[in-house]
Amino acid sequence: MDISTGSSSMSRSIGVMKKCDCGLLAKIFKSRTEKNPGRRFSGCALSKVGGTEHCKYFKWFEEEELQGWEDNTLIKAVAEIREKEKMIHELQMTIMEFRGDLKKQMADVEKVVFRQRLIITGLAGLVVCAVGGFIFA
Repeated sequence: MDISTGSSSMSRSIGVMKKCDCGLLAKIFKSRTEKNPGRRFSGCALSKVGGTEHCKYFKWFEEEELQGWEDNTLIKAVAEIREKEKMIHELQMTIMEFRGDLKKQMADVEKVVFRQRLIITGLAGLVVCAVGGFIFA
């Protein structure tokens, strides 16, 4: 089979990624030939390792495909950023709620501590009076 025509009949599209004939995700390469210098193509990821004996998948990238690939990647990245920003906002709101709950609990604890100090001070005064009364009586 002529390598310039490719064997895309068995390739399957996964979003913007393609699978080669042996089922691996195709890899993007850049041509180094005189006829097509710098032209991008997709091929089996193992083609550089074992040649094309095991898989003959090859397809030139057209400029529209490259542009679509970049656009899709950008759209996915923006969507992921928005999703993460939403998650960050939700976490910030949760933190604010916890801070509010914590402030309320701290205020309650401060009231209890104040009451206990009053009780201890009162009891200390009674002990002093009782000891004084015992000594001077």
